Amino acid sequence: MKIADVSKGDISFDFEKGTDMLFEAAKCIETAFSEKCETINDNGKYKINLVVDENNEKFKDIASSEAYFIDINKERALLCGKGEAGAYYAAVTFKSIISVELGEVFIPECTILDYPRFPMRAHFMEDR
Repeated sequence: MKIADVSKGDISFDFEKGTDMLFEAAKCIETAFSEKCETINDNGKYKINLVVDENNEKFKDIASSEAYFIDINKERALLCGKGEAGAYYAAVTFKSIISVELGEVFIPECTILDYPRFPMRAHFMEDR
């Protein structure tokens, strides 16, 4: 799905203000577009929203605050984290799926729900 012509700068980006982690998540998205020769402006037609919503129904059976979902369609991209860590991981994933072909920005129309399988991460140390 082509979302914007590079020369027009039709992308707008809105994110919740919060801690350093949310700021880093927003910076990740802004960097992704600047690296791919696209500009973000306040009046762009294509909307990208980065939010934290721990009460979203998609997270009802998920314990981890690292959970996130991404919902991309022709009008907008919604990146939602259950917690701030989830919002950061949503931004990193979103950055990885943006592509540029012949000077045009492409984002796949998709829905992604991702979270760690285990509530606690363990450190593995091999004993020989």
